[in-house]
Amino acid sequence: MAESGSGTDLLQLAKEEAARCNRCGYCQAVCPTYLVTGVETNVARGRNNLVRAAGEGETGLTKTWQSTVFECLLCGACTTTCFPAVRTAEVMALARAAVREAKGQPALQRYVFRELLPDRKKMDKIVKLARLGKRSGVSGLVQALRVVGWYGRNLAEAERILTSVPDRFLRERLDEVELTPEDRPADVAYFTGCAMNYALPDVGLSTLRVLTGAGLKVTAPDNNCCGLPAYAYGDLQAAKQLAKRNIEVLEATRARWITSDCASCTSFLSDYPKLFVDEPEWRERAERLKSRIRDATQILAEIAPRKAQTDGLEVTYHDPCHLAHHLGEREAPREVLKNLQGVEYVELPEANVCCGGAGSYNVAHPDLSAPILERKMANVRSTEAKVLATACPACIIQLRYGARRYKVPVEVRHVSQLVEGGLREEPAIERAAAEESNAPE
Repeated sequence: MAESGSGTDLLQLAKEEAARCNRCGYCQAVCPTYLVTGVETNVARGRNNLVRAAGEGETGLTKTWQSTVFECLLCGACTTTCFPAVRTAEVMALARAAVREAKGQPALQRYVFRELLPDRKKMDKIVKLARLGKRSGVSGLVQALRVVGWYGRNLAEAERILTSVPDRFLRERLDEVELTPEDRPADVAYFTGCAMNYALPDVGLSTLRVLTGAGLKVTAPDNNCCGLPAYAYGDLQAAKQLAKRNIEVLEATRARWITSDCASCTSFLSDYPKLFVDEPEWRERAERLKSRIRDATQILAEIAPRKAQTDGLEVTYHDPCHLAHHLGEREAPREVLKNLQGVEYVELPEANVCCGGAGSYNVAHPDLSAPILERKMANVRSTEAKVLATACPACIIQLRYGARRYKVPVEVRHVSQLVEGGLREEPAIERAAAEESNAPE
């Protein structure tokens, strides 16, 4: 992930990792884009070969080459099944950074990553203004929240995916939970992700209520965006800027754990050390911080009620890519669900295959995202589960869209929402169904 001085240097770094690919083809069985297209350049083996060829001067950074690089979901499934564990997601991120260095960066994209995301007050104002726009402000919200302003031609698709705008942000509702002041020792520092704050505040509140309800002292530091959107689009400098601000803020917390209920945030916070290969001091600080980071599902597995399995409503689970492949955590969320009273857990076929959301991927690449989502929802339908649980806001938004689009009778919930129902000794599934029935089509 290290940033270098030129696009050529970045491409050489990408080539060195891509050259480790032995072209065995095991990635074909798990790559979401390959599973729906069968095209060699849509699988890790093909993409790595193209990066290697560019690094060796056999091809230039053509539009076709760029499309292939930017169409990768960065899901990491290929690395999980790869014998030499080639880090294809990192290869693609470096290749994208090389494109940005060589070809330039769209002005709006640069503004969002370098001016808007580091300043939460500015971000709040933009999203609040979006509420005043046409059609409930969804277009503006998508532009601000999901960083897709440079994909204006796809805003109609974005509006179909994100159907509503919450009246108040999660940070504006923190007074609904009994939190510990930041200057006092706490058990958990809750990292507020952008999607939870602006799009799914009810999910964030469920997580906070579960943590505090279990007797944990929780604080909510004033963090900014984790930096993953900037990193995914090749702006490594912006990602480092955001990471440094978060490291300073999170270092100041006196909490045992730092957690997020957004698997993407948790994963990228854990990856901060890789951003600072050329900055030893920041790398060391990031390493110290990493030792305190836990995904919310990992904490829930320790504190959630442990009750004997009983017959109940069928619940299945979709693995967020950043949790399953980047962090390697698959058991904790399943353990939580299996121990919930009144839940009959059903394993989802291809549970660890991406749903096609991947941040703004579903808006930027709808032609690839749609068949990936359709395959996912067909698997969900086959389980006959009434509830589909996951642990990532981007997945929640995408899967809810999939349930509507493909008419799959399933409610999509974050794991913490189901746990909250169990702690309240209420029929968690019935409460979830009531809330979901009020959602717009």
